[in-house]
Amino acid sequence: MCYAYLVLIVDTNDDNEINYLFARFDENYIDIKINKTQVKTTDDLKEVLGNNYQDKNYDKEQQLKEYIYKDNEKNIKAEFIYSSNDNILKWIILSK
Repeated sequence: MCYAYLVLIVDTNDDNEINYLFARFDENYIDIKINKTQVKTTDDLKEVLGNNYQDKNYDKEQQLKEYIYKDNEKNIKAEFIYSSNDNILKWIILSK
């Protein structure tokens, strides 16, 4: 089942466990904090989560790239999409 809100999308399985969570940063509706630290840029992100990420193109035409962090122990992937122009985070995708 998929629940869509103004700035948040949550997808769940039949047991109502979250499979996928999507949130937008770019319209300033949601503040994302990791370990009590607010993140808005790739520098903020690296300061909190470190440099163990994969950096790749997300949408070349829109000049969007992404950092992908994986927690293999908990089977969670976090994708942080950002503008390659200013390194400001645009949205986050958390998935299993």
